[in-house]
Amino acid sequence: ITFVVLDSSDLNNNNKGVVVMLHGFPDNSLYHYKVGKILVEKGYRVVLPSLPGYDSSSVTASTKDKSIKAVADTLTNVLKSIQVNRFHLVGHDWGSSIASEIAIRNQDSVQSLTLSAVPYNTELGFARFPQQFRYSWYFTLFQLPFIPELWLSKFNGLKWLWMSWSPNLNSKPEFFDSDPFWQSLLDTFEQPGVAADALNYYRKNLGQGSFMVRALFPLLWWLGYLIGLLKKRPIQTSPIEESEVKRFLKRPPLKMPVLALIGENDGCFFPPLFRYVHSRDGGSERLFLNTSLCKTIQGAGHFSFIEQPEIVSQHLLELFELPSCGNSSL
Repeated sequence: ITFVVLDSSDLNNNNKGVVVMLHGFPDNSLYHYKVGKILVEKGYRVVLPSLPGYDSSSVTASTKDKSIKAVADTLTNVLKSIQVNRFHLVGHDWGSSIASEIAIRNQDSVQSLTLSAVPYNTELGFARFPQQFRYSWYFTLFQLPFIPELWLSKFNGLKWLWMSWSPNLNSKPEFFDSDPFWQSLLDTFEQPGVAADALNYYRKNLGQGSFMVRALFPLLWWLGYLIGLLKKRPIQTSPIEESEVKRFLKRPPLKMPVLALIGENDGCFFPPLFRYVHSRDGGSERLFLNTSLCKTIQGAGHFSFIEQPEIVSQHLLELFELPSCGNSSL
């Protein structure tokens, strides 16, 4: 696994602790670079790992090692190998799901958890908000062999996803023409095997790594959407019911402070769903035993760390400075 470490040249300005930031799809380890630089200026050391499969050295062309638990184990071992013992953990997209798993297993090491664009409890969200089935239409596309890889690498699918999931970028052609991060992302997905391994996260965690399940997945997905639309259910924003608690609040509670971030125009994850599952009505007090915050990033879509780095950084710094967050070390 490759990773980038950002720190200050002033050794006296590296004493606030360590922040580990996990990217998602379709990103790379430099997705958090703009925010990371701001955190460094405030005295934090920032570690930006590349998720397994997102660089040529970690491509395996396999779904077996792409489960959330397997990737969480891999990254935890990487952090231990570089002696990162206590840290603030930030995740975006798939990085949020992986960060949640790391936090569950390392509650004494993770000082705070920030989840961007994907919430801690997606099961309740899908049950209450069947609109998310439509937002996540690409889950079905990504179960197909070969076609998604060709679309991403040869037919401008990468740019289409970014413009669809962050509509504000449609009015910023300079981002796609000259932004260094965008060029680095194109370079990432041009590496042999990267597009397939990035898609393998969907094929393993949604398609169970099985060709049979992947073949049936589109039918089951849209059937679930139809059932969600037709069935009688509670008003979407009403408090969670006891029957739903038993079905959907199965994840272990977290004892570190948690911050949830969603772009107001996220085209990938339905913002009302995200806010609901991180609200008291959505059962947040059962899942988060410490401070729990949910913020909507104005002027941003799915990729808020790129679109509004100053706003995102301010929210992170406010979280890190809570009394319940201690010092970390590298």
